[in-house]
Amino acid sequence: VVISEFEHENNTFPWRHLTERGVEVRWAAPDAEGRIAVEQYREIVDDSTRIIAAAWVAYGNGYRADVPKVADFCRDRGIKLVIDGIQAVGVLATPIAELGADIFVTGGHKAQFSLAGAGFMYATDEMIEMLTPPYAAKYSFTSNDRMQASPELAHDGHRFEYGNPNFLGCWIQKRSAEYIAEIGLANIEARVQLLTTALMEEAERRQFKVRTPRPWAERAGVVSFDVGGHAGEKQAQLRAKNIVVSEKDGHLRAAVHFYNSEDDLSRFLDALQAA
Repeated sequence: VVISEFEHENNTFPWRHLTERGVEVRWAAPDAEGRIAVEQYREIVDDSTRIIAAAWVAYGNGYRADVPKVADFCRDRGIKLVIDGIQAVGVLATPIAELGADIFVTGGHKAQFSLAGAGFMYATDEMIEMLTPPYAAKYSFTSNDRMQASPELAHDGHRFEYGNPNFLGCWIQKRSAEYIAEIGLANIEARVQLLTTALMEEAERRQFKVRTPRPWAERAGVVSFDVGGHAGEKQAQLRAKNIVVSEKDGHLRAAVHFYNSEDDLSRFLDALQAA
């Protein structure tokens, strides 16, 4: 399994846990510009590589991977591509089916306006048939006849469901998707691009160091700043002023969405300058 140094804990620990079963985990390091591209994966994959697991948008510096290009690289080598989409879904308008990923997983509690514990998984038909879930219950099978001689796993996503679902989470996840669809993902992406571009340009005018790549094709709603030291103290100072940003890996991260305004950006930068 190949992962990158940019991956969130939830896309590292599950794979590292498999080392107890003899799975080797290799780490791809970013280039000098803070990118993880095909070239970084090419250096460490070999004939034994079975999976590349990568974020569509990195949680730290906000780098957006060229997933279709990585997918082509994987397909040519018989490698399965697993994508963590949590920093992208609800911001980017590209349909998931066009990315070329074999598995795509995302929680719903960020840009989708859903709940922690809700989300979804997309899998190709090939992967659904390939994967045998470690647990199964009545929703996992083609029939609820508990006396059938040979229970058959469902041939769609139901095979990964068991027990009673998170009804509240499912309802809010559905309603959130409807809300986003009403606004339009293309409209959301355009607004986020405009706001993040304005934030990065104004930040650099004020001499702040922006870590996030400049081209829109290489970023989304996350803008990361190097504040010259560990960002924890500045994050706390901003939080005291009701400005909610995050400290990630020692850096300051702003996550911009369509509901933000230009005034929000100015207020953030003013407060950061004063911190």
